[in-house]
Amino acid sequence: METIGYTPAIKMFWNEEKDMQDSEKAGCQKPLLIGGGLVALLIIGTLVFFQIRKKNEIAAQEKKADELFAPTMSKLADKGKATPGKLGYDIDRTISVIHGIDQALKEEGTLQEYLRYMSTQDYRNVAPEVLKARQNVLAILKRLYAKQTALENQEATFTVARTVLSTMTLVNADLSLATGVPSLDKEQAKSILKDLRNDQKEREDMLNELTNLETELIGVMTDYSKTYYKYVEEWDKVLTVRDAAYLASTGGDWKAVIEKSEQVIKMAPYDSEARLLGALAHLEMDGVEPEGRHLEKATDLVADYVKLHPSKTAPALLLQAIVMSKSGKNKEAVRLFEQSAAYFPKQSDALSDMLNPYEVRSFLRKSSEGKRIVDLYKSTMLGAGFFSPDLQLAKVFFDKGESEAGRKKVLDHFSRRRSQNEWDLVLSDVDFCQKFLGADFDAILVEDSHLELLVSPALIGSSIKASIKNGSQKELHNATLVLALQFTDMHRDDFESFKVGETVPVVSGNAETDFGSLDIDFDFLGTVKSKDDIVVNRAILITDEAVVWVDTDAYKLALARDSKRAIQEDPKAEVKRKGWFEAMKISPDIIMASVKENMASDIDLSLGKDDVIFELPKELALLNPIFRLQVGDKLSAPGDNVLGSDKIKLKFEDVENYDSKDANKDAKLIVNSQFGDFEIMLGKNKEKFGLKNIRYISK
Repeated sequence: METIGYTPAIKMFWNEEKDMQDSEKAGCQKPLLIGGGLVALLIIGTLVFFQIRKKNEIAAQEKKADELFAPTMSKLADKGKATPGKLGYDIDRTISVIHGIDQALKEEGTLQEYLRYMSTQDYRNVAPEVLKARQNVLAILKRLYAKQTALENQEATFTVARTVLSTMTLVNADLSLATGVPSLDKEQAKSILKDLRNDQKEREDMLNELTNLETELIGVMTDYSKTYYKYVEEWDKVLTVRDAAYLASTGGDWKAVIEKSEQVIKMAPYDSEARLLGALAHLEMDGVEPEGRHLEKATDLVADYVKLHPSKTAPALLLQAIVMSKSGKNKEAVRLFEQSAAYFPKQSDALSDMLNPYEVRSFLRKSSEGKRIVDLYKSTMLGAGFFSPDLQLAKVFFDKGESEAGRKKVLDHFSRRRSQNEWDLVLSDVDFCQKFLGADFDAILVEDSHLELLVSPALIGSSIKASIKNGSQKELHNATLVLALQFTDMHRDDFESFKVGETVPVVSGNAETDFGSLDIDFDFLGTVKSKDDIVVNRAILITDEAVVWVDTDAYKLALARDSKRAIQEDPKAEVKRKGWFEAMKISPDIIMASVKENMASDIDLSLGKDDVIFELPKELALLNPIFRLQVGDKLSAPGDNVLGSDKIKLKFEDVENYDSKDANKDAKLIVNSQFGDFEIMLGKNKEKFGLKNIRYISK
């Protein structure tokens, strides 16, 4: 078979055809290559664009971070470099600032608000080491914040800050380091950060940055922890001695107060409380050891206090006034008392800047001694009790026989309490008035004997209703009721105060006045107390005419019994009671003579058991009496107990059926009071009771 070959013509045709096909194919591929290149360029351009935009966003965020953190970082850095004065740093101020920062961390809603708070604080005399350590922690958090361009990540950064910093906080701590100094170890820090990452797992960018900073963050956290607790431990040692000084003052051991105060000042040269306590002790010792230069030493301590704490002069002015008074410079004393009274409201925040750290030491609330320490601090710094300029002035006026001027100053003091809503100090203030002003305070309102507290639980919910039954003709105006409640687990003499409702215009005479209701939801040392946990109800009534305790009938009787028990246990109590009678210009003999001369009785005969009515002299009201009528084995409380212009009228209901031949003809009217008891023996004579005998029982 012959092989067919290509002729030159055919080859030429074939090549031309092939070239044409290749040319057409190349023509089709050329646009494809151009399109692919453009896509690639577009992708590359887009990536570059987003990288540039990301870089610009990060740069903008870093600038924002600088602006946000700069004021705080600058202030911490400035004070952290400061060289303390010759007295060194102020340990109280250091702890106060630490606690304030911790509290703000808990309360502020955003990182911006938190940093703004920190940038406005006064860091003078704060230990520089603390500020430097805090600055290092914030520097790491700033770097974390600077990398977060997403808004949700920026907001989450504050969660990171809260979590990290709250591991080293005084807030809600039961702070007493006597048993050892806690610190933050690396394993604890890693665990904290692990939990944090789990909580924020959807925010990948932030978690990556947090991982990159973890080693540094753990380092500064651990360093801060060591610094932090170093100063807390130092503060705790100072407080141990200062607490002893406070407790010694409550026991009247003024030599111990002086010794402990001097020890505190050596440990903490800026200490304000020790200087005030020491000055007070020297003033008390002046009457005991006049040769001890106590007035001069008190003056020096007060002068040092004013020099170191010029914005907290109110308590110092009061002590200066007492020095003037003891030196016979009464006009100067009155002026200083008045100046102190003017300054306390203005300076209350500055004076009480350590109050939160005191509250942090919640273990103090678990004992009556610890509570006294906190109450004494508050009294000193907020002008209560002995440190009330108005009550000191009241004493001056009462001693001069100017009763109305003294009464006005007492009311001025409680008006300040009311305007500042300092209800927790009202209870101790009234107790102080009774001890410090004695009979002069008791005599302000004789009608308080016929004020009775009525408290009842609401049918639904955890609220109680409170009202005052006024059994006298005396109207009381502009009346505020402060309930004093004792809950389960509280100490016997401890009460918590709660204002009830709104101030009422008038408590009318011979009427019951409703003060409204109070929801009871009280956190006592971590346990919520409700109305069912109330053990004792008392109240203080603040009015334009007087400030007085108001109690239930049952509690008045308990007070009288406690008074008798105290007299049996304390021989000095009988001396005090005799002094009270002398100050009131009355005596048991005068009262018994008045009862014999002015007592009247009547029996309201009716079907069944009869009512018995008595009229007694008004002098008995001075004793704040509780009346009971005993007939046979039955003891009755009066249904009506009304104080008139010159008589007390009692009505005992359903006592005995005196139409019966078997009716008991004898009775005993018992008058219980904190100043002794009266027993009035009676015998029935026709439709009256005749006086058989009366005796005063002092014990």
